[in-house]
Amino acid sequence: MTAVIASLKEGQRLYGSRVALQMNNLEILRNDCLAVYGRNGSGKSTLLRVLCGLTKLSAGRLETTSDWRRGRIAYCPQSGGLYGDLTLAENVTYLSRRVWGRSTNGNFEELVETTALGDAVNVQIAKLSGGYQKLAMIAASLAIKAEILILDEPSSDLHPSYVGAVANILAKSSEQYLAIVFADHSEELIKVAKRKIEMS
Repeated sequence: MTAVIASLKEGQRLYGSRVALQMNNLEILRNDCLAVYGRNGSGKSTLLRVLCGLTKLSAGRLETTSDWRRGRIAYCPQSGGLYGDLTLAENVTYLSRRVWGRSTNGNFEELVETTALGDAVNVQIAKLSGGYQKLAMIAASLAIKAEILILDEPSSDLHPSYVGAVANILAKSSEQYLAIVFADHSEELIKVAKRKIEMS
């Protein structure tokens, strides 16, 4: 039986009177690749931020194992997350060394090689188009040798051909991570997940 490494029970997040998240029960398994999908405003991004520890619950509880608590989380938000005045290469060097103290891994190099991102590695993030910026954010999160990978809408703003490259990496990477959790609308990405949860 696959071990549960994190579980959210009766989880709720409020902003004033607005319910941003209502999740009665969620379990994340060891070596999971979990896709979260659903309508806009259903709480997908809030759920991911709770799992990252960036947002606190208003009610309920998140229970995690020691493996989850010790694990390094690589988080790719919907937007932002990189320093605009640095290049992608400089961002990755800064984040991997200063934040994690670790070098890059093969997933980063593979994404650069299988997309046109190689032409933009040494360009300032602020000077890249929206699609390239999103691809750069994904590449940076893959570069960190983390135990847990969390991605929020990785396909947004991406050219369809690049979505396939990201899907291929996720499909073969679940055994490299303690867990992968991502929220998205792309059927191409969702189909590579081991498990899927719809939020409404």
